[in-house]
Amino acid sequence: MEALALLEQEGFRILSNVRKGPGIALQTPHRSERHAIVDMGDDVFTLGRPHPMIDPSLREERIAKEAADSETALLLLDVVLGYGAHEDPCGPLGESIGKAKAQVAGRGGHLSIIASITGTEKDFQNKAEQKRKLEAAGCLVMPSNYQAAVMALQVMKNLRLRPHAGLPA
Repeated sequence: MEALALLEQEGFRILSNVRKGPGIALQTPHRSERHAIVDMGDDVFTLGRPHPMIDPSLREERIAKEAADSETALLLLDVVLGYGAHEDPCGPLGESIGKAKAQVAGRGGHLSIIASITGTEKDFQNKAEQKRKLEAAGCLVMPSNYQAAVMALQVMKNLRLRPHAGLPA
């Protein structure tokens, strides 16, 4: 939840499914509100089904849902490589990103997508190859979770300066 801490430190009110209490918890983890960080590995999503690291379909569904929301302007994603992870996590993710960006562009909007990949070229999925797949789909891939969060912060600050951009401050 590094991104959550960084964004709140900079004055953004962030709702999340991993937080409890009024004013900080999402009403439902299945629908984002305002600025939200959703942990797709939370038990509410994985009960009775594989973790999104193993089965990307849950993440694909959520990306499509977020793209359908005209207020969504930014997605921040993380990908984990290695044993216990999907054999090609950025293949299906890249397809979902491409569809989401096209859908938003089709209605005259822009969807920024920033990601980080935790892993190495020695992982069987190969980090460089996975990165290429995300970049080909229009995703900005940062070297670490922290750097991805910092980039997301910069995008959010820019959007805050433009109230018509779809993200209320």
